[in-house]
Amino acid sequence: MIYCIVQYIITGKGIVSIEKELDAIQTCMLEMDESDMQYEVERPFPYSPQAGLFFSMTHEEKIDSDRRSIYVGNVDYGATADELEMYFNGCGHVNRVTIPYNRFTGHPKGFAYVEFSERESVRTALTLDETLFRGRIIKMGWGDLGVFGEPSKETPNLDQMAAQGVLFPNFYTANPLCSPSRAALLTGRLPVRNGFYTTNAHARNAYTPQEIVGGISQDEILLPELLKKKDYVSKIVGKWHLGHRTQYLPLNRGFDEWFGSPNCHLGPYNNSVRPNIPVYNNSEMKGRSELLMWTDVLDVGFDPVCLQEGLDFISQQATAQRPFFLYWAPDATHAPVYASKRFLGKSQRGRYGDAVMELDDSIGQLLAHLIILGIHNNTLVFFSSDNGAALTSGPHQSGSNGPFLCGKQTTFEGGMREPAIAWWPGWIPAGTVSYQLANVMDLFSTSLSVANVLPPDDRVIDGLDLSPVLFNNSLLDSYMPLLYKYDIAITVSVHLQRPIFYYRGNQMMAVRIGQYKAHYWTWSNSWEEFKKGINFCPGQEVPGVTTHTQKEHTMQPLIFHLGRDPGERYPISDICPILKDPKALAAVTDLFEEHVRHTYPQVDLIVGLDARGFLFGPLLAQRLGVGFVPIRKKGKLPGLTSSVAYGLEYGKAEAEMQEDAVSAGQKVLIIDDLLATGGE
Repeated sequence: MIYCIVQYIITGKGIVSIEKELDAIQTCMLEMDESDMQYEVERPFPYSPQAGLFFSMTHEEKIDSDRRSIYVGNVDYGATADELEMYFNGCGHVNRVTIPYNRFTGHPKGFAYVEFSERESVRTALTLDETLFRGRIIKMGWGDLGVFGEPSKETPNLDQMAAQGVLFPNFYTANPLCSPSRAALLTGRLPVRNGFYTTNAHARNAYTPQEIVGGISQDEILLPELLKKKDYVSKIVGKWHLGHRTQYLPLNRGFDEWFGSPNCHLGPYNNSVRPNIPVYNNSEMKGRSELLMWTDVLDVGFDPVCLQEGLDFISQQATAQRPFFLYWAPDATHAPVYASKRFLGKSQRGRYGDAVMELDDSIGQLLAHLIILGIHNNTLVFFSSDNGAALTSGPHQSGSNGPFLCGKQTTFEGGMREPAIAWWPGWIPAGTVSYQLANVMDLFSTSLSVANVLPPDDRVIDGLDLSPVLFNNSLLDSYMPLLYKYDIAITVSVHLQRPIFYYRGNQMMAVRIGQYKAHYWTWSNSWEEFKKGINFCPGQEVPGVTTHTQKEHTMQPLIFHLGRDPGERYPISDICPILKDPKALAAVTDLFEEHVRHTYPQVDLIVGLDARGFLFGPLLAQRLGVGFVPIRKKGKLPGLTSSVAYGLEYGKAEAEMQEDAVSAGQKVLIIDDLLATGGE
């Protein structure tokens, strides 16, 4: 079997195609379960509400509308269609303003679409990118692929790839920085397991853990090393970023070939203190990055060379009929952004858009090459990124994360949710949208499964095998083995919804299960860096959430429903939505059970305090196979009781328990009433 992963390092996400298959994907997304999808209500200017207006158009009308429309991101929630029409009216006559609203909460989603009468008005409107509207910096850069509705038409090849494969709207990185994310991809393990992470004490996390640990540990087993068991030939093209010393370079970590650089293409510096980084062809240094990156006057830059390296490698392995693994990782959209001469000035988004167009063109050539060689039905291609879009790179060099909060380096959605597409003609059903919670680490396990290679059995592997998702559009949960004992050792397997862990350095900041995300710590960046003009959430500050000190919420996490609030602006202040959602309630009970079995090896009774202790206490007791004892307000329990008085902020109260409820020597676990059902 021939196998290929293309990892596309793009810090923005993509644009629209005019292919009819995309309409089917968009329609499919609207028809998904309402509990998993947000319903966008379009409000054409001035206000007559019409639901689904865009989808009532003909295909040709949609294309024409797209070409006369712009996306406006980071819109103030109080903005009206009238205000947006007035703001953009100087660019040309406005036909319609569309403000998407959430059907569950009634809240606007924080972005809008503006349709003009003339196409020329779009180019004029783009000059308002990163200007102030109602005190917020609005963005005309796009954060999503064309299949999500972005109209600039800069990524037709990626959009076609999505139309022919499966699109993952809920795909995540393992870390919001380059190096740890790449280490997680190649090991299938969280950075805190593979040891390739930084501490969380830096004002801006260190970009390169190799500055601390040298490189990825020799004890870790990388994907290409395992694929050798089935005689795969492996090549990396582009950025490595897992250690620049000889012992850590790709040829010493399982790759047979390498063309690229050990670190980021940061520069140009041209000085002895901080020289430009080297570019290698296998073990031979071919020059420094300034010779290939800066292409304002050159016809060919670094990305075309990377493309040719990938094409040649595929041809060589196809001719020799050898299975192969191609890890293709260009970084043109990483600041400082660059593009080859023939793409300069071609996009509507400056140098950044030019770079996106060039990378999309490269993806198209790689896929076409597989088809020409006749190996496309035997090759799995996966497109993704290493983190969310960077919002700090400067005008025309920053990406956009659409409705998601903040960007790269943060553990908010904008920092860790990524675009992802899988393509395998003949195996993956075309035009599929999967709402599987997935992670870049899953590519490790999925690769091994497709290649019929067993994963290592001497370590924890965090990645899931996505084969059932790719081939059958199934949804996977996970099973967590738990060890605990009373008088004898017992092993059980607890069924959990697949969690997504949000790590920043070695600190777990948040967890997502289902549609719910709980923040245990919040932090954007330090006041010191913020005062220097470095802002990871420009124009998106949310009080108490995008904090500039590391704020702890472990006793009462900030909980968001991402389906209803993808921008993480409205913390849930009660538990009623969890109780109403059977999947969420089961997930919370699973977590309670997992925590208790790990932390308290012997529990004889669960004691619940009035009133919310009664909600989760009996559920947990049933899971553990033990009894439940209620503690109620005075006068509520029958029989003989023992009571205790205690003070409240607004007075005194008394709680009581039946005298025979607990015996001497029994181990009791108390579930207290910590989260109120209303208020702040």
